[in-house]
Amino acid sequence: MPLLIAAPPAVEIASIVELFEYDAPLEVSQVPYVRKQSTVVPSRLYSERKMGRIGLRMTSQTYRGLKCEHDVTVYLPLGELAQPPAGTAAIILGGAGIRAEDAKLDWLESIVLGLNIPCVVVEQALDAKQFNVRNPGQLMSMGNQRYMESGDPREAGYYALAKIFSAAATIAEHLPEVQAQRCVVTGSSKGGMAALIACAGDPRIVGAFPTAWNSGDVIGFTRLKGERWGWDVRPKQTGPAGQTARQSLSIMDSPNGRKYIELFDPAQWGDLLKDKFIMPAVGTNDPLFHLLSDSNYFDELKCRKAFLRIPNYPHGRKHALHALGWRVAVSAALMGSSIPSVHLGSKADGDHVTLTAELGDGVDNARIVLWRTSDGVGDYRRAKWTRQQTVELNGQADRIRIAQVAVPLSGTAAYFLQLQGTSGEAPFINSSNVVELAVPAKRAQSTNE
Repeated sequence: MPLLIAAPPAVEIASIVELFEYDAPLEVSQVPYVRKQSTVVPSRLYSERKMGRIGLRMTSQTYRGLKCEHDVTVYLPLGELAQPPAGTAAIILGGAGIRAEDAKLDWLESIVLGLNIPCVVVEQALDAKQFNVRNPGQLMSMGNQRYMESGDPREAGYYALAKIFSAAATIAEHLPEVQAQRCVVTGSSKGGMAALIACAGDPRIVGAFPTAWNSGDVIGFTRLKGERWGWDVRPKQTGPAGQTARQSLSIMDSPNGRKYIELFDPAQWGDLLKDKFIMPAVGTNDPLFHLLSDSNYFDELKCRKAFLRIPNYPHGRKHALHALGWRVAVSAALMGSSIPSVHLGSKADGDHVTLTAELGDGVDNARIVLWRTSDGVGDYRRAKWTRQQTVELNGQADRIRIAQVAVPLSGTAAYFLQLQGTSGEAPFINSSNVVELAVPAKRAQSTNE
C-alpha cells in the first residue's frame, strides 16, 4: 500500500504546544477505541491484593496515510487500600518486561498497588513493517527525512510516537474507571524522546521518565559526539543514530533543521516544562549518548527534575534502578514527593582535586556512593565504573567532603555521585553531574578541524 502524505498544516506552527493543539489526539473523538476483556488478576508482590485489568484496542493517529492501532492494557488498584490520588494515571509505552516476579524489577504493581495509581500500558508503539521499513529506527529516519524535505512537523517520527502518549492520556481521561486529568509517561530510547515531547506539548502530561535517552541542545550534543567519538563515526547502523556527527550538523544547519530544533529540542522549550517533573535515566556506557551529554542542557531545564545514571549499563531499561527510578518519578510527578538534589563539586589543589557533595532539601536517611572511571581519550563507551567510597547520612547535611583525588597524568578520569534514600517508606534516587579531570587529547585535535 502506498503511503499517503498529508496536506501541509493550514497554520504556521510556532511551538510544540501549538503543534499539539492543532494536531495531537487530545479529544476522545480523535481516539477510537474498543473495550475487550476485563479481568481481575492477583498480585505477585502484595499479599492478598488484586488488580483490575481492562484490555483495549486503540487507534492513536493516522500517520503517513495509515491508521496506527495499539493494544492497550489498563491496570487498576482494587480493594479497601485502593485510594489513588484523584485523577491520576501512569502511562508506559512498551509492555515487554514491565511485570516481574522480582520486586526490584517490577514496573507495574509497585505503581498500581504500591502507590494506588492506575497504569495504562501501550503494549507496542508503531509497527515499522506497516510502513514498509525493517525496524523502528528506520521508521524514525524516514519520518525525519520527510520532515526535512517538507517542513511539516507532523511527519517527524518522534512526534508520531509522542502522539501515542497523548492518545493514551485521552483514554485515561475518559475511561470511567480512571478519569485522569494528570499523567506521567515513560518510554525508552526513541520512546524516551517522545515522552519528553509529549510532556512539553500536552498539558495533561505533568511528568516524564525518559529512559535510554539523554539529549538536549542538539548542536552541543552532536559536537560532543564528534569531538569524542569522531566526526564520521556512526553510533548505530540504522535510525537517526546511524548518521555521523558531521552529517547531523549539516542537516540541522538547513532552514527546516533549525525549525526542527526550535520545536523538538528540550533546550529550546523555555517555560514549557514549568511545574512539570523530568527524570532522564541513562546508562553510563550507552553507545548512543556520550557520558557528558546532559552537561549541555540539563541544568538549564526549567522544571522540577532529577537524573539517573546507571553504572556499567548500555542502552535499554531493564536494570533494577530503572524500575526504582520509575517509582520515584511517578511519586514526584503525581504525588508531589520531593527528591533531594545532589551536585558533585570540585576544587583544584595542585595536582589533586577535592570532591564535595552539595545536597539540597535537607537530606536524611540516605547513602552517597562515589563512582569513578578512567578513559584514555574521554570516550567512555567501554569504560569500567567502580565504587570508590560510600557515605551514610544519618542526619541532615548540605555539604560533605567526599574525597581528594589525583589528576591523571594521562587520559581522563570521571566521577559522579549516586544519592539514594535508605528509608523504605519514601525511597528516592538521584545522580549528580559528572566531573571530568584532565582534557582528552582527542578533543583538542578535533576542535582544530
